[in-house]
Amino acid sequence: MSELEESVARELLNRSGISVVWQAHIAAEAAYRAGNERAAELLLKIADAAEMICRREGVGSAPDTEPLRAPSIETDSHL
Repeated sequence: MSELEESVARELLNRSGISVVWQAHIAAEAAYRAGNERAAELLLKIADAAEMICRREGVGSAPDTEPLRAPSIETDSHL
């Protein structure tokens, strides 16, 4: 990942949060369909950089104290 990709990814994460990863993928798909392969490539690199930042720094992740799980009738009868 280049410094520019990381910088743009970090700025977008600060503005929009982790949803920027998915938004960049959607924008890349639209750019590719419009025939702008270079823009699509750059958007995917920014999305990858944002995901790497999130994984490396724990941005957008749940605390490690309790894993995520689906609600259950047996254990969540109060729902």
